[in-house]
Amino acid sequence: MNSIESSFINTDIKYLFQPAKQDRKHLLVIFLVLVLLHRFHMIFVANQQLNSCA
Repeated sequence: MNSIESSFINTDIKYLFQPAKQDRKHLLVIFLVLVLLHRFHMIFVANQQLNSCA
């Protein structure tokens, strides 16, 4: 393993063990997007079931 790879691994480890506020913002945004996608999916499934029953 050369020095470039070891430096990348060290920066990854430092980055993983330092939860920054920006990371929390990103996690919050991802969570909100997942919630919205879930709601749209549930609406879509309900519409499909209504259409299939009619």
